[in-house]
Amino acid sequence: MDTAADLLFLNEEVALRINPFSEGEYLVIQTHPQEKNLKVSKRSFDYEEAKKYCELENLGHDYATFELRIIRDNKLWTVNNLGYPRTISQQQDWKVSLEYLEAIHDNDNHGEIIVCFCSYPYFHGVTAQTSSNCVTCLVDDHGREIHSCPNCQVASLQFKIKNSKFKIKDN
Repeated sequence: MDTAADLLFLNEEVALRINPFSEGEYLVIQTHPQEKNLKVSKRSFDYEEAKKYCELENLGHDYATFELRIIRDNKLWTVNNLGYPRTISQQQDWKVSLEYLEAIHDNDNHGEIIVCFCSYPYFHGVTAQTSSNCVTCLVDDHGREIHSCPNCQVASLQFKIKNSKFKIKDN
């Protein structure tokens, strides 16, 4: 017997959020403001449909920017004017480790997930001695200490200052 939860999959919007992305699928994603998880606004195998939808989203939002990407080799790629992959996108479908997502809600924890300019998420923690460290928080690479973004090589101090809630004093 079907349950109410089973029937949710009949709703295309719910089903698309859960289904994995497919090779050759066009995604309209929000590129600004950046979030911890990829925010997909539209999925389609039709380039013209996805392109028109992206243009409408950009016209309809004052504080958000949307871009068109295509899935190739399980990665996001930018698209040329014919709909073919051009270059690998700096935005990807990052998989954040559950322990870091849970740490956000832990009141004893003094750290947060910060998103780099290129959309790469990392965990910035502050220890009891007020020293700070940045570690990767991805499922496949969590816990490695970093000093620059593994995705775009921006020095971590630069994106910490602009994105962090912590205030850094000049000496």
